[in-house]
Amino acid sequence: MKKLVILYFAICILSCDNKNSQNQITNVLDSNSPEYMEESSKIMDVINEEFKAYYVKDYEAWQSKFIHQDYLKYWGYWEGYPEKVRQYNSWEELNTDKKKRMAGEIKAYWDENVVGNDIRDLNVQIRGDVAWVTFRQRSTDQETGELLGNSLETKILEKENGEWKIAYINFIYLPLDTINN
Repeated sequence: MKKLVILYFAICILSCDNKNSQNQITNVLDSNSPEYMEESSKIMDVINEEFKAYYVKDYEAWQSKFIHQDYLKYWGYWEGYPEKVRQYNSWEELNTDKKKRMAGEIKAYWDENVVGNDIRDLNVQIRGDVAWVTFRQRSTDQETGELLGNSLETKILEKENGEWKIAYINFIYLPLDTINN
C-alpha cells in the first residue's frame, strides 16, 4: 500500500510538471501568426531605435529603450576596447557611463539620416512578456563604406507597461581577418 501511495504521488508530480511544461510551451508565439509578426516588429523597432539613438547621441531616446533595473546586463567584447570586454551589471552602471560618453563627445558619431543596422541571420523568439533576439550585425564606415566589423549579438527584451524594453545585451565583435561578407 505504501508503495502504491508513493507511486500515485510520483505520477501526480510528474503529471503536474508535464502540464506546467505544456503551459509554458503554449506561450511560444508561432512565427507565422499575425501576433508574432506584430510583436517581432515592435521588438525590432526598439532594437533599431536604440541603435540609432546611441549613434546620433540622443540620450533621452536611447535610455527609454532599456529596463531601468539592477538586473540589466550589458556585456560586450571588442578588440578596440582597452579592456577587451566591457561589462555593465546594472542599469545605473550603464546609464552613468553612457550618459557621460554622450555628453562628452563634440558631435554625433553618425549622421542621423544614414544611421542604419545591417542585420543578418535574425532570430526572434517570443515567450509571453519576454523575447530574445540573436543576429549578426555588419558595421561599415558611413563615408567610405569600409567594413568596420561583424558582431554576433544577443538581446533579451521584456515588456514593461506594454512596451518592449532591453534587459540584456551581449555582443562579440569578430576579428576583421575572420570576417566573410
